Amino acid sequence: MVQLVKPNGWVFTIDADLCILSAADPGHRDASRFDEVCRKAAAYICEHYSINYRMGRSLSKLFEEAGLVDVDNSAWTGVSRGGSPRAELWRRNWQVSGQKMMADGALSREEYELYLAAMTDPTFRFLDALYFRNLWQKTFHVSLPNCRRYHRVVMPSKDGDRVGILRAARRRRP
Repeated sequence: MVQLVKPNGWVFTIDADLCILSAADPGHRDASRFDEVCRKAAAYICEHYSINYRMGRSLSKLFEEAGLVDVDNSAWTGVSRGGSPRAELWRRNWQVSGQKMMADGALSREEYELYLAAMTDPTFRFLDALYFRNLWQKTFHVSLPNCRRYHRVVMPSKDGDRVGILRAARRRRP
């Protein structure tokens, strides 16, 4: 991705971190069982699909290692209730993935149906995934006559605008 970005270009990402999908109200009759089903599903996904369901929290480090300048990062989640559009999205995903987990013996039919019922129950509230928003910039390199190398770095100013500055860096010799 970084190679495709031109100097002074931007990279914007949003990625989900599924670590917090859980019941928002621990007193709800299905809360503890729902949380257990979510933990089982996350373990299954990691084991069978080699998916890092906590990838969102790693992006900042990965982009920095790729040479991008951190401009802005934030994370957010939401509390949704069964029957909401967000719950419907999770329910539809579950209809596909839950069937596979049941076929592989990772979930029982009761656990599968509990999840589906929670996503349609308006009294059930759940914490959604943790979403990470990242805004990065590829530095702009300028060669000056004295053979020093400068990096254009974008930094937020006090009034919220982004200000470009040149920062001197040592020239590396082979």
